[in-house]
Amino acid sequence: VVVFYLLVYTNILLGMEWMTEQQGDQALDPSTSSLKVLMLTVVVRTMSFAWSFIAKHIVGWQNDRTHASYQNNMAYMISTVKLFIALWPFVRIAFVKSIADHRCFDDMQALSQATWPTYASQGLMDQTVLEGLMSPHHYIFRSGDRFCVSGCYLLDPLGRDDTGDNTNCTEELRSTLFQYYIVDQVLKIAMLFVQMINKKCAVDKEVKEAASNVTE
Repeated sequence: VVVFYLLVYTNILLGMEWMTEQQGDQALDPSTSSLKVLMLTVVVRTMSFAWSFIAKHIVGWQNDRTHASYQNNMAYMISTVKLFIALWPFVRIAFVKSIADHRCFDDMQALSQATWPTYASQGLMDQTVLEGLMSPHHYIFRSGDRFCVSGCYLLDPLGRDDTGDNTNCTEELRSTLFQYYIVDQVLKIAMLFVQMINKKCAVDKEVKEAASNVTE
């Protein structure tokens, strides 16, 4: 059940990535759109919240003999899955994307046009620059007869600005973490207000019922 649940979660994230890639040029933008981060935040919080209820049933099926054993299993079951849910989107960008998300093209020209369109349109991506990205950096590599670019590539292949060795992955990770934190805090505050309103409504209802009972 745990493995199945995590597979569903990772497939949802892959589906979000796929939808982003279908938007064409935006898939190559190093910054993450606010809508994508909002969707990510909602998915993380929803899957984490749902697992709290599912874990109770899974641990209940184990028929623990003592209450302490039940509490230990519950804590382990909830904490491990929730930790994976919270960290996986960022671990993927930081460590997995460079390997798993490489793209291959028939020639170097098509690769440079798709990866660095601004530089390619200005005629700056000559053979020397492209070969420098193949060795020693390995942002570009050969796979059979095709040329592939790593999932994490330099934002400035010429090294002319202040980005240095900054890649699209580091920029996406920085942007995603920042926006995720902001959106998550906004959602927490919104949920807090909802709880306050519910509590106030419940209190007002009890006051009205008490008043009506006194009147009677």
